[in-house]
Amino acid sequence: MSSPYGDSGIVLVILIGIALYLLPTIIAVLKNHPYKVAIFLTNLLGGLFGGVGWVVAIVWCFVVPKSSR
Repeated sequence: MSSPYGDSGIVLVILIGIALYLLPTIIAVLKNHPYKVAIFLTNLLGGLFGGVGWVVAIVWCFVVPKSSR
């Protein structure tokens, strides 16, 4: 069975899914968060196990330590 949009529709859905999965990392990088590498690792590895790591990473990317304000 083929998609009405062809292969480009499938690729677009996959890219949007990857962007949503890595949203905490993207936000941390854009905000220049001091723990962006740790947020990325939590997002990547923790998100594989039921999404708990994704939730932790999304909260963490908005919390800025007092020493870096």
